[in-house]
Amino acid sequence: MKLLPINQQLKTIIYSLVLVLFASCSSRPESLKAIPENTSAIAVVDVFSLYKKGNLEDLDDLEFFKTFQKEIRNEDKKVANFLEDLREDPSKTGVDFTKDVFMYYIDEGTDEKFVCVSLDLKDEEKYAEFLEDIFDKGGVDFDVEKEDLYKYIKVQNEVVFAWDSNKALIVTAQNWSSRENLELEVESLFELKVDKQIVVNKEFMSFYSNKKDVNFWVSSNILESSFYLKELEKQFDVDMTDNYISASLEFEDDRISLQGKMFPNREVREMMKRDNVWDHDFNNALLKFLPKQSFANLAMSFNPSENYKVMQEQGELESIEKEFEKEMGFELEDLIKSIEGSMVFSLSNIEESTYTYDTYKMVYNENKTRRFDASTNEYYYEGGYEYRDTTETRTKTLPVMSLVFDINSDKYLKKVIKKIPESEIEEKDDYYEVKLDGSYSGYFAFDDDTFLFTNDKKSIKAFKDGGLGSKSLSGSSKLSDFSGGGYYAYLNLNYDDYPKEVKKMIEEEQNDKEEEVFEIWTNFARGIELKMIDNFTLEFNLETKDNGKNSLQQLLELMDESFKSFSSL
Repeated sequence: MKLLPINQQLKTIIYSLVLVLFASCSSRPESLKAIPENTSAIAVVDVFSLYKKGNLEDLDDLEFFKTFQKEIRNEDKKVANFLEDLREDPSKTGVDFTKDVFMYYIDEGTDEKFVCVSLDLKDEEKYAEFLEDIFDKGGVDFDVEKEDLYKYIKVQNEVVFAWDSNKALIVTAQNWSSRENLELEVESLFELKVDKQIVVNKEFMSFYSNKKDVNFWVSSNILESSFYLKELEKQFDVDMTDNYISASLEFEDDRISLQGKMFPNREVREMMKRDNVWDHDFNNALLKFLPKQSFANLAMSFNPSENYKVMQEQGELESIEKEFEKEMGFELEDLIKSIEGSMVFSLSNIEESTYTYDTYKMVYNENKTRRFDASTNEYYYEGGYEYRDTTETRTKTLPVMSLVFDINSDKYLKKVIKKIPESEIEEKDDYYEVKLDGSYSGYFAFDDDTFLFTNDKKSIKAFKDGGLGSKSLSGSSKLSDFSGGGYYAYLNLNYDDYPKEVKKMIEEEQNDKEEEVFEIWTNFARGIELKMIDNFTLEFNLETKDNGKNSLQQLLELMDESFKSFSSL
């Protein structure tokens, strides 16, 4: 029998996985029992949640899905008809898609490298019929083999489809030598004892109990034999095995959230606790010096002295320290200790700025050369070009930015300021003005507690009065995020809020098609934020506009609009 071409097999598999999403939660999945305790990489997909959030019963309405269906039908109508029947009634697969699907990587030697998929079954007989039908219609030669605990089909000596009454496995060899051990690996997975299953790994089960829609789990043991891991162990003098990192993706109604978490072993945890540079509360008072309107923010709260000590121990500062003391006349560590550790950066606007600057350029002088006319016995002037000192005026679109941080002493800041050449700094009544890039101005002011640097005149003039009051960032809806400590960053993607200067710059760089796609995406995104939850957890959020739909459904519709736009080229 003629074998299905490899590209057609891939499309069939992809299409079959899409059908997974059309199943109409639940105890611990049976398919967990087929994952070894020492597995180093696992992905978990909550198919049922994705189905509901993406409103996937209407997937047929999306143009990119229609196009994919047509490609399958053009290549093999029998397979297309079969898959269409399954889409109408996914229970024919025998798979229980209300349970999670697991994908994992097994590496037990150069000849034992496998990628596996495990899933729960509702009906063993239907699953067997489903496999036989899809292989028959796809032109794949196969035989169903029977073992005491399971049945299996081996395809092209590369992939094994195996199942029992509760679960199904798809095991793929990752290299030629591993193909020899395919059937042995399948047998070992079905015979796993409870104490050898992933369920005895406490860190994994903690991760699994907090799973979201799509989840990844990786152990540092996957790099156990690597040179890089061994070098890290030497550098930090700790055991780098049995550390785990997880990532969880969740589609919420107003955002797409990706959370990363580390599960360190005892030695690494103690090292991080000992060198905890983030052990510092955020100073909310800094926010009153920054404008409430903001397009981007970065807030940090850390222990400068602890961070300095860590860098010293790693030998990163020796040459810098010597050079600093030579230039400034005091130690760099003294300056670092005068900084408390909270700081905030803000991009509050983008506007046109007019400034003047001195230059030396060629200009036309109508009286450049004096000459004598003997016929008239009079002097006259001829024009010509010459170089002259001149003052030019220029208009430039500039970001309005501010940086504020807290201090416990202004002693060393004053010493630094004295080192600035007088030609580059001007002392005003309540602040200092410096020239940036030799043209436009920047300003800074400080007292015993706070230092502010900005190119916004309103902010610098408000410093002596204690900040901007009700017009400051302290009234932001993001206040709790700023106050959380560690680090927090936010970028406003709401295009309606952008200044006209920014919109003009963007529009001038786009052709009609790019403008169309850009509008599609700006109707979707509201903002991006990155925040530290604790020493072992960080979170990235893509905020979406509120239109009554889950973010996954919005994303699918967005992709479809983009697909239709590019298809019309």
